Amino acid sequence: MPSNFAYFTILIWPLVTIVLFRMTSPTRAAVISIVFGYLFLPVQTRFNLPLLPAYDKDLAAGLPALIMLMILSGSQRRTDPTNMVVTQGWLPQVPLLKLCFVVLLASPFVTSLVNNQPVVSGARVLQALGPYDAASAALSASVTLIPFLIARKFLAHPRDHAMLLGVLCLAGLIYSLPTLFEVRMSPQLNRMVYGISPNWLMSQRGGGYRPSVFMGHGLRLGIFLTVATLATLGFLRTRTGASKLRLYVAAAWLLVTLVLCKSLGALLIAAVLAPVILFLNVRVQLLVAASLAALVLLFPMARSTGIFPVDTVTQTVAALADEDRQRSLNFRFKNEDILLDHASKRPLFGWGGWGRARVYDENGNSAVTTDGLWIIIFGEGGWVRYLSQFGLMTFPIILLALRRRRLEVTFATSALALVLVANLIDLIPNSGMSPLVWLAAGAIAGRLDLAHSSALDPVADTSTDARGSRKERIAYSRFPNGRREDARSRYRPTHKEV
Repeated sequence: MPSNFAYFTILIWPLVTIVLFRMTSPTRAAVISIVFGYLFLPVQTRFNLPLLPAYDKDLAAGLPALIMLMILSGSQRRTDPTNMVVTQGWLPQVPLLKLCFVVLLASPFVTSLVNNQPVVSGARVLQALGPYDAASAALSASVTLIPFLIARKFLAHPRDHAMLLGVLCLAGLIYSLPTLFEVRMSPQLNRMVYGISPNWLMSQRGGGYRPSVFMGHGLRLGIFLTVATLATLGFLRTRTGASKLRLYVAAAWLLVTLVLCKSLGALLIAAVLAPVILFLNVRVQLLVAASLAALVLLFPMARSTGIFPVDTVTQTVAALADEDRQRSLNFRFKNEDILLDHASKRPLFGWGGWGRARVYDENGNSAVTTDGLWIIIFGEGGWVRYLSQFGLMTFPIILLALRRRRLEVTFATSALALVLVANLIDLIPNSGMSPLVWLAAGAIAGRLDLAHSSALDPVADTSTDARGSRKERIAYSRFPNGRREDARSRYRPTHKEV
């Protein structure tokens, strides 16, 4: 059980957010609140409220940041004290993304309608779903989307993308210290600070320990360090001068820390995407990101039709890793096959919650283990929820690649797209969904909306361009009369990059 101090930190974090907003720019304060709240607030600690979503670390970090930004953006319209670049509305302006957003919030009600009868599985009776379950699921989805809403509206500009990469770099460097402590001393910090005992079976790897710090699982820590490493390399591509050398050192430090974490999947993702960020231009980076995003979006189809090369992947892992990891991968594939067969009985809207998407033996005990987030969402919500939720995370990358020339995408945005792709690839074998995924997805969706905005003043973008030269790029906005207006005469400086 979490200690009283764990519950206290959850309650006190909104005050920390307010202090951050007084100390730095609004957008940076919101990003720091969400990122560091995810990293340092305790897991398994929540206040359960009637009908409303549980008040946990994600809600404690995201909701106060959203409220503060709403207040300040309203003040900006009157006095413009913050110089924030804000996109129109709260919903995505791109029709495809708006459709995904609305469907994601509405689909739980249809899922409840088609699952209004109890299900008997062996000796277990699974309850029927009703309006209360639908409303609860829709509210939970709304809370999950708070970082997406914040990033889409307030982190749309390439300068904000560079700032987000810089915050992730800084967060990774800070988090590397407790990580290295646990590499040597075993996963103890969560128990020492919050009274939450680690899973020792999952912590032992390669004759040593796999750290987890305050994330609850070493796999979550591994993918975060991958994200921090890639963000550091992306931030490096936006910088010039002596700061680049420091960022090279920071990236090397984070990569060494990642290796010591003994998380093979996260390390492979970093090994594949790091050279793409470091050496390739914007066009190729977006092509790689869009291709991988499309593969993630279509993964259930590839698995159910047998297109995905299960045997090849298993043999590759067997050649690279030890026997334990090979058995673990085979176990996951076997369970996914069972769950896919069960999900195929209700492919459109799924089985809903309360364990209805799982498979049970004759004694009513669970006969499967769910690991990947994709199979969890696919089983509970079917194709409708899967395409809407993963569509919100993948379609911004694909559309960004298709509109690269018109939007004049810079390294900050393309690197952020690759950071998002790294998270999405990890969601195939694991269920480590985090607010960082929604922050990156929302920021890229906002970049698409920035080009559609008719109320937003055009702004100058001084990020490094695709050829690596540092020059001013002029961003244009299309106005209601169809005229394109040069931004030089109307440019308003935004806040500084990190």
